[in-house]
Amino acid sequence: MSRIILILGLFVLSSNLLATERVYQADVEGMVCAFCVYSVSRDLAGIPGVEPDSIDVDLDNGKVTFKSTEPVSEATLMSVFEDTGFRITTLSELDRGSVVNNDEDYQLVLSLTITERAPSVFAALFEAVGVLAADNPSRMVLTAPVVYEEELLKPILMGRRQAMKLRFVPATDEAIQLQLFLAVAGN
Repeated sequence: MSRIILILGLFVLSSNLLATERVYQADVEGMVCAFCVYSVSRDLAGIPGVEPDSIDVDLDNGKVTFKSTEPVSEATLMSVFEDTGFRITTLSELDRGSVVNNDEDYQLVLSLTITERAPSVFAALFEAVGVLAADNPSRMVLTAPVVYEEELLKPILMGRRQAMKLRFVPATDEAIQLQLFLAVAGN
């Protein structure tokens, strides 16, 4: 019995080691603002194998680059974006050697937890954080009940032409948490 468990364990380990990471780039039509960037990133992150933190959207050039541990077809992308107002025009798998690593070090500069009151009371605060995030290389994590997602994201994203990395995490309680990370200078 222990021999079977050992063999199964080795099989699982070897299949994980053999999984190859693919890098894709797609041309996306219809993106005009930071909210569009968020929507495209969120939809891509829902595709099996796509690594959410690897998604990089170039709003000015209408391109998105992402990594996936599973093959992604143009048909899959088209079906994901079918009813969104965005259109995928091309999908290319990039040579991993040709991809520039844009990873930067980020430092937590703001951590805010709101436990009481309606989120609309804090709209001006969220808008100010959105300005700070848009004007600097940044990453943001917003954890909140799903029912507040759009209401909280509007003051952060709406009308901005600068793309920012923002991840929404559905909360299991009523608390709202916002974390802002800025790129560390000199990296």
